[in-house]
Amino acid sequence: MRIADFAAADLIATGLDAPTKNDLLERMVGLLVQGGRVPQSEALMGELLKRERVMSTGIGGGIALPHALSNDLEQLHMVFARTAQPIDFEALDGQPVDLVFMLVGPKSSGNRYVKLLARVSRLLQNEEFKQRLRSAAAPDDVHYAPARLVALENTHNRGGGLIFPLDLLRDVAAVARERGLALHLD
Repeated sequence: MRIADFAAADLIATGLDAPTKNDLLERMVGLLVQGGRVPQSEALMGELLKRERVMSTGIGGGIALPHALSNDLEQLHMVFARTAQPIDFEALDGQPVDLVFMLVGPKSSGNRYVKLLARVSRLLQNEEFKQRLRSAAAPDDVHYAPARLVALENTHNRGGGLIFPLDLLRDVAAVARERGLALHLD
């Protein structure tokens, strides 16, 4: 499962100004509405806030993973926000949050939803990945950060040559095509 399949540059906000958790969630849901991925925000906001009442999705270390399933969505989406200033998210460690991955999808996507949530959680255990997110200057820097981390983790040096996983090469080729670049593999 590739995280890039569920994220899009228009669902990434760096330096998002939101004074409270609710404001932050509203702005992130607003990105989905603006992009035409959800018709209106009320139902999805209701599901996200219901989940937050059960237990905060602020997992510690300045990170929150709000997530919800809603019948208003047709597919899984991931929205990323880095806040302009850390905010109180009622995190488990009591620390303010500045990195937020919101995962939302249709109620029928249970298994894929859980796998995506687990994949993001694993990536967020890597300090280099979190640092890349905190220092990203533009949405593209965030969008391709997971692929860069996977490249570092899955690259093997064999006999003087580097062996890359096929999924990574496909991601690199897709980015090259999007940017009109030629890709030569020798």
